Amino acid sequence: MALLAVVVLAGAGYLLSKKSLEINPDIIRLNSQSSSDDPNAIEKDLEETDFASLDAELTDIEAELNAP
Repeated sequence: MALLAVVVLAGAGYLLSKKSLEINPDIIRLNSQSSSDDPNAIEKDLEETDFASLDAELTDIEAELNAP
């Protein structure tokens, strides 16, 4: 019984660690933005940020919320 619990926990840990390695490239880009509070640096960061896909998952979320 203890061996089964160890195997299940090890499998769950493996799956969780594998999922955490899948990082969205947009998130990596956000983390590489300037930490400066200079208005020119902020403006440059905003110009380089792609907001086009900001609401890409919104329809999926709405569908899940409205599902019976």
